[in-house]
Amino acid sequence: MSNDTVEKTAPATEATPEGPKPGEAEFPAFDAHLTSIAEVAKKDGIEAAEDKGLQETAVELYQAIPSAARAFRNRAKTRVIEAMTEAVGDSNDLESMRLARVYLDISKAIGNLAPAKSPAATKEPVDPSVAWIEGYVVYQLAQQIYSSTPPEGIEYQEALTKGDTRLDDLQEDARKLVTWLIDKNEDKGEAPDVDPLVSAAWKLASGKPAKARKASSTSAPRAPYEGVRRRIHVHMQQAFDASGDEFLSVNQLAKFESQEYAGGNPPSQGAINARIDKALERDNKKIAEDLKLYAVIQDNVKGVTTVAPQ
Repeated sequence: MSNDTVEKTAPATEATPEGPKPGEAEFPAFDAHLTSIAEVAKKDGIEAAEDKGLQETAVELYQAIPSAARAFRNRAKTRVIEAMTEAVGDSNDLESMRLARVYLDISKAIGNLAPAKSPAATKEPVDPSVAWIEGYVVYQLAQQIYSSTPPEGIEYQEALTKGDTRLDDLQEDARKLVTWLIDKNEDKGEAPDVDPLVSAAWKLASGKPAKARKASSTSAPRAPYEGVRRRIHVHMQQAFDASGDEFLSVNQLAKFESQEYAGGNPPSQGAINARIDKALERDNKKIAEDLKLYAVIQDNVKGVTTVAPQ
């Protein structure tokens, strides 16, 4: 018998291919359904896309993604946010806003769902980045929707100008509050005393209910404003760029035809006066922080100048 030994090996077995990871098979169906909602809106109209059945299907497809596939569940939530953003795009029309609202409703519906077929499971943790992105998108959409649906009985451009002026006035209070919020020192003291509107904005951003003053009128909102949002300080700058003057009166500014207010519809003298009056209350008299334009009363004539006050 030979001293050589022969090593017997077991016959090779064919490798078994790995199956799909949890969520790999379910996420594409959810993604495709979100895309189909936009296609329905384009083909059959926004009313068809607003059908509750489409939203319920989206929720069911999300629930079909296993709870163990947390990455795919977070990816699904992010995909809804992307769909909201794509719906709005660069437009500001009502149908785009309504489609974005469909995705917003889906986002809210899936936000705190328990895993499918797991009644005893605890609530799924929400990725902080996903939660922040959702909040950011919601607030941006809310701003667009609110500014596009003014109520009956207001002069839109004039009200918008006054709103922008008030917003400029509150920037310093907002900066004070933000500085206090990000200060990590334990002895930073109490929150600064700021305008009630800044406090309301803080509460809204913190997820707390912010009280807003209700209009006395019970009339329904009018059709969304479909024009271009114009900025009165840009109109003023264009007037100075065209004239080359150091001073322009309220009357001259109201008569100037700017690109900002193209179409023969310049801002009213009342709107210009309101902007100048607010600037006169400031120490630096600036019409806007990023412009070298200053409110002034020159020879008993109210207007704007390019010369900084001494």
